[in-house]
Amino acid sequence: MSQASTDRTRHLIALRKTCAERPEIELKPTSQTDQFFETMRPMKRGWLLPFLVMTDDAIWGRWDHWARTRINGKMLDEAIPQIEWAGEGREGSRKHIEHCLNYVSNHGHWQGWTSWQYMDYFLDWILFGFGYTQTMPNEPLGCEGAAKRLYQVFTLERLQAWPHDYIGDIMADNQHGRHLGFYPTPMTVVELMTKINFSDTEDMRDKSVTDPCLGTGRMLLCASNYSYRLYGMDINPTVIKAALVNAYIYAPWMVKPFPFWDGHNESLRSKAV
Repeated sequence: MSQASTDRTRHLIALRKTCAERPEIELKPTSQTDQFFETMRPMKRGWLLPFLVMTDDAIWGRWDHWARTRINGKMLDEAIPQIEWAGEGREGSRKHIEHCLNYVSNHGHWQGWTSWQYMDYFLDWILFGFGYTQTMPNEPLGCEGAAKRLYQVFTLERLQAWPHDYIGDIMADNQHGRHLGFYPTPMTVVELMTKINFSDTEDMRDKSVTDPCLGTGRMLLCASNYSYRLYGMDINPTVIKAALVNAYIYAPWMVKPFPFWDGHNESLRSKAV
C-alpha cells in the first residue's frame, strides 16, 4: 500500500470516528446571516465543489485521480481508487439529508403534497453548488429563504465518510416514481452483480458500461471501481438529478467523462417518451 493510500485510510477512520462521536447535526438556520449573504454572496455557481474535492482528496482520492488523468491526456499507470460502499454506520448520513429537506420548506417537514418539489429543489440546489447548472434554482412557492437555510445546515462530510445512495433510499421509501417503475435494487445486490460482471485480474477501465434504466445510478456507482466509461439514461428527470449528485460525490468520471473516446461526451441524461 502506498503512503497516500495509508494516509487516506487513516483520514477516513478519523472522519468516521468524529462523525460517530458527534450526534446528528441538527443545525437550525437563523436570520442573523442575512447581512453576510448580502455582502459576501457565497453561493455563486460551483461554490460547493471545492469543499467536495478537499474532503475527497483526504479520504478517497477520486477527484485527484480524475484531475491527474485529465492532465495526462490518457489513462494513468495506476488502478482506480476504490470506493467502499457503506453497509453499517450510514444512518446519520440519511438523517442529515432528511434534516436538510425539512428546511427547504417553511413548515418544518418536507413530506406532503409538494414533497417532490422540495426534493427537486434540493437536488437542483446541490447541482448548482457543484457547478453543473448555470443558475440558482427558483425556490418552491412559499419556501422563501430555502437557499440560505440549506447553506447553513447542509454538509458533505457524512455522505463522503459512508458512501451510499441515500437519496435513492429516501425516494424509494417515500414511493417516488413507482408509476415510472422506480424500484431501486439493494446496494449489496448491485455490488454482487458488478463483481460478477467485472474481472479483478483484467484491466477493465476502458470497458463501456451502460444502464438504460439508470435510476439514481447505483449500477454505475459500483461499476466506477472498475471502469471509466459509464453511461446511463432514465425517463425520470428527478432520479437523473439524484444520479448526478451521486456522481459528483463518488465518481467524477461518471459526470465529467474523460475525452479519450470520441462520441461519449455526455454520461447521464434524461430521455422522455
